[in-house]
Amino acid sequence: TETKKTDKQEPVKIPEATPETKTDDISTTPKKIRLTHNAFVYNKHGKLIRKGLHIKWIKRDKLVKVLKNAKIVKINGKRYYQIGKNKFVKVANFEITTHAVHFKARLKGNKKVRAYNRAGKFNKHYARPNHTYTFNEKAKINGKTYYKIAGTNNWIPAKKLALKK
Repeated sequence: TETKKTDKQEPVKIPEATPETKTDDISTTPKKIRLTHNAFVYNKHGKLIRKGLHIKWIKRDKLVKVLKNAKIVKINGKRYYQIGKNKFVKVANFEITTHAVHFKARLKGNKKVRAYNRAGKFNKHYARPNHTYTFNEKAKINGKTYYKIAGTNNWIPAKKLALKK
């Protein structure tokens, strides 16, 4: 009888894809964000990090340096910024800073223009055609440039504006 010599191969490690954690596209992470208030810190399972009866939280002023290259992670369908090993803070606690501008512009065309909120979703408001508005903020939303009408939460796409001379 002949015996075949087999090479011992190490098992190939396949990265586990868990349904509770998955990363989003890192390019969606804005460059400048600000914590709007003190925030709780969560672990990779979406549970609060506790030390006895005390819940771990972060002061509003502390996260400036840490979040420059933070990536967005989805845990149980909610979005978090990863701020350290097994430390996450909810994205909802942050505000994206925008560029301050101040100019007047006329809306192009003869049809009313849809207005959007800061997340780029239609907010059931319209801007009047051929009307001049004052804009006070500029931001990139979903890769497109939008301007905010002063005194409102209405963002208008840049391609719909005709700069006033």
